[in-house]
Amino acid sequence: MVVACLALLVALAGTSVAAVQAVIPRNSIGALQLQAASVGASELKANSVNSSKVLNHSLLKGDFKAGQLPAGPRGLPGTAGPAGPAGPAGPAGPAGVASPGYVAEVLTATGTSGADIDSTSFTNPDALKLNVTVPAGETDKLLVSFNAETACYGGSAGERCLVGITVDNAEIAPAAGSDSYFDNNGPTDTSKHTQATQAQHAIVRISPTLSAGAHTVRVELATTSSSTKLKYDDWTIAVQRVRVT
Repeated sequence: MVVACLALLVALAGTSVAAVQAVIPRNSIGALQLQAASVGASELKANSVNSSKVLNHSLLKGDFKAGQLPAGPRGLPGTAGPAGPAGPAGPAGPAGVASPGYVAEVLTATGTSGADIDSTSFTNPDALKLNVTVPAGETDKLLVSFNAETACYGGSAGERCLVGITVDNAEIAPAAGSDSYFDNNGPTDTSKHTQATQAQHAIVRISPTLSAGAHTVRVELATTSSSTKLKYDDWTIAVQRVRVT
């Protein structure tokens, strides 16, 4: 009886295997027959998926964990993009300061009318002056020129008409004093000048180094005789302020 039962079990087992083989042929189950995510790491033997099982170039960056793929070499720089539009103009900067040795400022005064001077002491007509300011933190020199249409006439032959230039009431170089001849009334009595004997004359003077602050430039006039007159008009004073330090 026991032997008969064993024989029956063997016969049945062989029949079931054959039945499975008959119903599910080899290699008949593929991706279409599997439910999504039904095959994971636990369903695969260790090392059962290797390089020979993976189609070349079929894996993408997304198939790897972060950090598994090494960074590639740095690529070549791209071409420069087009220039952007010009920005708005910035505000104007502050005025600069002239360097030493440069003309930092030019001041002028002119006139077409004048007067007759017959004083043997230097006088300073109000019109013949300029105010100059040396900026804080620097020192300057002034190069001053004066020109005018003048006539020196009257008195004995050989008298002189004098012109000097002062800064802050001190005559500047060359400080000639009573020898600062600008014109004369003629060398002899027969060749003396008249009021109509006018011509352009000019002088140039240079100041000492001036400190910061306000300074006044004046033209002073005189004659060597009270009988002699210096007539002037059509005049110009020009001051160049030259930075020293």
